[in-house]
Amino acid sequence: MPDKLLQVNRQFDMAEGTLPAGELDFSPGNYEAIHHVCEVASQVTEKWGIKRVIGATWAFLHLCPEPACAKDICKALGISPALVSITIQELLKHELVSKHPTANRRRDYFGTEMNLIDLLHRMATKAPNPSKKIDAHKLNLALEILDGEAGFRPDLKSRRTCQFQKVRTEDLRKTIVTLSGPLN
Repeated sequence: MPDKLLQVNRQFDMAEGTLPAGELDFSPGNYEAIHHVCEVASQVTEKWGIKRVIGATWAFLHLCPEPACAKDICKALGISPALVSITIQELLKHELVSKHPTANRRRDYFGTEMNLIDLLHRMATKAPNPSKKIDAHKLNLALEILDGEAGFRPDLKSRRTCQFQKVRTEDLRKTIVTLSGPLN
């Protein structure tokens, strides 16, 4: 997944309807933080021989305070519904995401409680590639954005979402340090 995910997502938003509208509603700051975390997760999974989109999709679901549907994933990551479907099936096969039951809804919703180490242990096909670099400053940037967003948002739900995402991002940072050593 390219570094330009956020830019691509904004282009889709401007095109009005190019991507399906999801049901989760995050502020622009939350989306920006999500993109930074997804980029780092995709770098980590690639380092371990796992497709980048797997890491980004898992990270997005890991940062969602409630289950997300495929349209939410399409919107957030700027990827096609077909790619989301294939990625979700792969994550379900390895029991890294779970399908959440919904009442009177025709869509499937997904969430995760697993951590990155579980993802790597279940899916890694080879030892980590030391030449693949992890852009760790993006995690710090995401945390700064979430801090600012939490202070800026007056409503309780938005502040709780920021706090949830901040805790998950900090946990992800600790996990990456455990796996890869000190971050740049």
